[in-house]
Amino acid sequence: MPTPAFTWYKCTGTNAATETDCSNHPCWLNEDIHAVDTENYQVAAPQEVDTYNYSYEYVLRGKLTAAAPNYVENVKVSGPAYQPDVDLDPLNKMTVMWGRTKTPTTPIDTASIIATVSQHDNYYQEGNALALTDVATQLVLNGYLDWWLYSQLKVGYGAQPGTLPVVTFDLWFEVS
Repeated sequence: MPTPAFTWYKCTGTNAATETDCSNHPCWLNEDIHAVDTENYQVAAPQEVDTYNYSYEYVLRGKLTAAAPNYVENVKVSGPAYQPDVDLDPLNKMTVMWGRTKTPTTPIDTASIIATVSQHDNYYQEGNALALTDVATQLVLNGYLDWWLYSQLKVGYGAQPGTLPVVTFDLWFEVS
């Protein structure tokens, strides 16, 4: 049986309409572009206590590019149960925010109205994963997920440059 595979697209620009394959390189940046150069596109820590800076919303759209015999269903995404800088900063000055929408918007670098839920508190394992397909969706080859995943990095006062480690997220689905 073939193993299902997805291609992930970072969606940038007006209404997140420009799709770029980013399957292995999702990065939170301070510009609405597809790049892996986090050194030159860092999200700066704010200079005042109790304030936050935000990355541009990272808009992801998934497409099934290798299918099981018939279809894939119940696609969900989850991630680690910790904030991205927990090992380097016990005060947790960086938080990954998640949300989803069926109608993409132009990515912004202020507090998102879509990515409003802290990922590590809510979508941290399969049982708490965020659904990216509707219950009745049977995704076939070259089909897109029902929902766009919005992710945003929220950076608090005192965060140190270069402290964001690699963060791994898991994709869950059923094969039929």
